[in-house]
Amino acid sequence: MGLDMYLYKKTYIGANFSHRKVKGEINLTYGDNNTPFKINIDRVSEISEQVAYWRKSNEIHRWMVENVQDGVDDCNEYWISVDQLEELIENCKHDIEYIETLQVKNDEEYPDYKTFLDVDETKLKLPTQSGFFFGSTSYNIWYLDSLKNTIEMLTPLLKEVNDSSDFYYRSSW
Repeated sequence: MGLDMYLYKKTYIGANFSHRKVKGEINLTYGDNNTPFKINIDRVSEISEQVAYWRKSNEIHRWMVENVQDGVDDCNEYWISVDQLEELIENCKHDIEYIETLQVKNDEEYPDYKTFLDVDETKLKLPTQSGFFFGSTSYNIWYLDSLKNTIEMLTPLLKEVNDSSDFYYRSSW
């Protein structure tokens, strides 16, 4: 239970688009016993891939709600532009740079666990957000890791952009 967040890439290939029509059949297997099944590609209009996943990264979710979902936090799927993905990456870089300048408090019991002190939220592009099972709102190593992981997940996707693909964000809790 908690905040789960997904980014999908949908590539439109066909069924009703003669200029993108793909022909043939795909043979797949599933399950432990590799049960075979076929998909008639003539009837497939899009292929959807889950290209990014976050768990309790409430600062990313907050940004998505404010910048992609027009302030509506309803667990529906929303189209996100490439420009918005680029902006999110830049915002992550900005906040990493700022956070890494701050003084750190190490936990005595867990020395690798760091909390950043005296965070001025007005200087952040991605402040945290509380919510029902949304995770920590502290500015700590997990916050920093979430920003770094977001950059690592999204940067390669920008190289996959083409005329037939779109990106969509969805959350659930």
